[in-house]
Amino acid sequence: MIAHRGERARTAWMVSPHDQTFDEPGADRSGASWTESWVGEGLTTVLDQLDHGIILVDRDATVLFANTAAHELLAAGTALTVSGGRLKAQTSSATTILKNIVLRCASPASLFDDGEPLVHCRIGDPPLFILASRGACSRPDMASRGLVNLFITDPSRTYMPSAEHLRQQFGLTRTESLLAVDILSGEGLGASARRLGVAIETARTHLRHIFAKTGARRQAELVRLLFSARHPVRCPQGRSTQKALKQDR
Repeated sequence: MIAHRGERARTAWMVSPHDQTFDEPGADRSGASWTESWVGEGLTTVLDQLDHGIILVDRDATVLFANTAAHELLAAGTALTVSGGRLKAQTSSATTILKNIVLRCASPASLFDDGEPLVHCRIGDPPLFILASRGACSRPDMASRGLVNLFITDPSRTYMPSAEHLRQQFGLTRTESLLAVDILSGEGLGASARRLGVAIETARTHLRHIFAKTGARRQAELVRLLFSARHPVRCPQGRSTQKALKQDR
């Protein structure tokens, strides 16, 4: 459906700001392929780690690049898909909205009083939230295509920090971090205590420790703090709760 990884890496290299004169002493300077290889692969790897979908299209909505999260959204086909190499929505009216947004962002910045356009929209049911911005490229052959960046958020997904992330970020124990994740998920203290296999008073003690370590004074403040501390990257699946608890005791 979309270019394989090597072509994706080449596209990432072409559309990124770069200086082809930058390389290491003794490196092979026989051509651009060496630079394309490590810069393009590096950029592709970074983008693939992001939780949010990122799609690069031209003014005709031809898909030039999609990170892993975007591939998953497109494969699901519930709001966006690719047909004939071009990005489309699930309905003709939504596709028209999407095309108009792309065309607007692909237009020269001089056409807008406030400079570069940033366009927000909602596509699909259930919806995806899309932020579109004008792309940039130092290569005339790519820039002339009118590049547009699409940043896609799927509100049906739960973008929550992992227990391991919270443990490292705030110095929590494993049990405290698991309790914190339950709090973010809307679990009551009693339900979390049962799931973790600890007494309710023990859970309250862990909660007091979480407040002390994070500096939060109220639970609403704690939830806001824990969410804001999250990095938007795809975390590998952690160990099971019971295994983590055994190592915490």
